Amino acid sequence: MKTFKILLDVRNVLAEFDGQVKRVGFFVTKIVDAPNLNLAFEAAKHEVLHSAEAQRIFKNASDDPPQVVLEEHEAVNRATGEDVETGFLFYEE
Repeated sequence: MKTFKILLDVRNVLAEFDGQVKRVGFFVTKIVDAPNLNLAFEAAKHEVLHSAEAQRIFKNASDDPPQVVLEEHEAVNRATGEDVETGFLFYEE
């Protein structure tokens, strides 16, 4: 099993901030243990889209889902402290 650092760009997100719904995107870094990159990407995507934060603020209809793009990836070693995740870093679309 490998450990991957995955940077995702999540686009087309309808999100509620201070009572207003806006179309935004965001970057997020996830650390995932998986046998290969494809499974690491799918695990990271699932973790982000089904997180408590996503469930709270995402307002997308089922026929207009967020789009998730793998921006960067690298194999990391947890023992060396390379396994730092980030929160959602939003940008307006």
